[in-house]
Amino acid sequence: MVLDLLESFTRASIDTDGPVVDLGEPQAAAFIYGAAPLRNETLQGDSWADISARLSLRVPIDQGGGGDDDPLDPPGFIRFRVRRANSRSVAVIVDGLLVRTAALPANNAAGVVSVAIPRDRFTRTPTEVELRFSTSRLKPGMTPRAALEVDWVHLARTDASPTVVAGLLSDVSLAGPPRRALTFHPPTALGLTRVLPPGATFRLALGAECPRGSSRPPPPLIARVRVELDGEAPLERRFEIAPNRAWTEGSLDLSRFAGRPARITVQAVEGAEARLAVASPRLEFPRTAAPRAAAPAHVVMVVVRGLRADRLWPQLSPRLTHGGFARLLREGSHATVTSPGPRPWSAVMSATSGLPVDVHRVFEPTDLLSDEAPTLTSELAARGVAVACFSEDPLWFGSGADRGCATRWSCADHPGPCRADVSLSAVADELTRSRSTQRFSLVVSRGGAFPLDPSTEHITAIDPAPYEGTLTPAQTVALAERGHRGDVRLDPRDQERLNLLYDASLRSVDEGLAQLLERIDEAHLTDRVMVVVVGDRGVPLGEQRSVWEGPMSQREVNTTAMLWRGPGVPAGALLGEALGVVDGAATALAAFDIETPAEMEGRSVRDVDSLHHRALTVEGDARGGLGLRFGALLALPRPMSLGGGLSLRSVDDPDGEDLASSRPIARALAWQSLALSSPAAGRRVFRAPTRVIAP
Repeated sequence: MVLDLLESFTRASIDTDGPVVDLGEPQAAAFIYGAAPLRNETLQGDSWADISARLSLRVPIDQGGGGDDDPLDPPGFIRFRVRRANSRSVAVIVDGLLVRTAALPANNAAGVVSVAIPRDRFTRTPTEVELRFSTSRLKPGMTPRAALEVDWVHLARTDASPTVVAGLLSDVSLAGPPRRALTFHPPTALGLTRVLPPGATFRLALGAECPRGSSRPPPPLIARVRVELDGEAPLERRFEIAPNRAWTEGSLDLSRFAGRPARITVQAVEGAEARLAVASPRLEFPRTAAPRAAAPAHVVMVVVRGLRADRLWPQLSPRLTHGGFARLLREGSHATVTSPGPRPWSAVMSATSGLPVDVHRVFEPTDLLSDEAPTLTSELAARGVAVACFSEDPLWFGSGADRGCATRWSCADHPGPCRADVSLSAVADELTRSRSTQRFSLVVSRGGAFPLDPSTEHITAIDPAPYEGTLTPAQTVALAERGHRGDVRLDPRDQERLNLLYDASLRSVDEGLAQLLERIDEAHLTDRVMVVVVGDRGVPLGEQRSVWEGPMSQREVNTTAMLWRGPGVPAGALLGEALGVVDGAATALAAFDIETPAEMEGRSVRDVDSLHHRALTVEGDARGGLGLRFGALLALPRPMSLGGGLSLRSVDDPDGEDLASSRPIARALAWQSLALSSPAAGRRVFRAPTRVIAP
């Protein structure tokens, strides 16, 4: 398997899973190790971190420039971008001593704060630096509110504006076709922290660019690749690269660091006349096929409407404290999956039936699924599996996706508040009563769906003292309806309150999952029960002035999360394949050794090798035409003079007879997610659900 790291290197955000950037002369690196957990939300392309009181940095004074014995000058400024500052001032503390204070932007304005630091404070490497923000005095039992939000932090040697990492990307031509690469001059270093899979090897291509036409050959550029862990001897390799020559392939064996977070740094050490180019940084590791496990006695599939992946990784939201999601992340596997469509009802129909949107054609609650359409529950029931369905949404029963449910549990039959923890508790009761029978339990939870109506206990656990005139759960209905008509411009406090209500709604799912997993362990059914949690779509919470519904171009709507735990599932694995929401249904069918119907187009995550069939390979024929490969067929664009469309040819004989013209029936090739692979770019571009028709 190959994990491309180019995008990870280019994320310029305060993120323990993202890069820490040393931009040399004028910037130095700052390792964030004491920041508040990130919210991982984006607004106009920027990532922001909530800071409640202080932000701690570990600042290395790298060796470089003229050699290892020639240290760089220490930084003279600390600079960060801030917004929504409730705090009015910041104190800079270096190694426990106060050195400077500065005012923050007033009236919740966004701005860059630059504070000078005496260079003589940096007497060792690394140096501990703390940004401490003034906060209001808390009453007993109160939860500290965020003092401000911070985007990036740089330690700089001059007061010049910082460079973002994404600006270092360019196309580099060295003795061949151009390659997308990160380019920077010495002594710049780029790094990221990543949990390494077993048997991993870090590979990259290194080159050096230098102005041409000089009368003397330029000196070689010295590059260093370094991998380090806390408490371990670092692994390092140096490369001497001749400028304007062919790419140099480099590699480091990281197998001894398997399963641990390691910091990978690529640095241009010396060579002032040239700049270093880093192309195709990647991790290569063997695909470990899990041993075939016996079919579980029980499968529990939980569909959480509006589930956002950014609440779960790269780190779990601190507001989800009951431990349900945490156990699934720790004991099972997880992945970011593609939503089938922007419409909420069609998305939940795909997640619960296993059918893509263009197959089930259900867009509103008034639409009904065809009686002839295969569904997850009907396929299981037809093969003798006992199916029980639990839903907090009364509209879902009778939609057609519930066909095959022998047992139905709904809020109409349950007195009092009805939320995810209650329905999951009912699943646990059903599970322990039927230990020997193969059963499937489907839970459809409103989770993050609008209107957001979490319990008062879950709200006060996050914010016991809301501001006057706070956004109420009832008002989220009006926000969702207004989102259909146009932009929603929220006050910063209201947008934060909307996020709070969403997180409080997910707490009931988190609590219910924790109770369910605990009951499974108490009944000694851990090795016989598989739990699958999948969202139907994401949900915008005021980003880009949209609430609830939004276009597919928005990441908050286009992606959601999938987690699974059970027999044969590796623990703590993040699957980087092209997954879709319908894969949850396919995984449940495969757990009972039932073949997925062709209409569902899903693939089981237990059979990772089958997921590679979704990658479309770009190939050319003998005449120079460029097309897409589908198994043994090559689809090439047909000239408009011949009617247009696609021409299907055999891969073994690309110049042979046009197979499409010899068939009386049109051939349809359908994928849940399409991946367009480009070796030159070194990455895959995943598209939304698409159907490719070849005449």
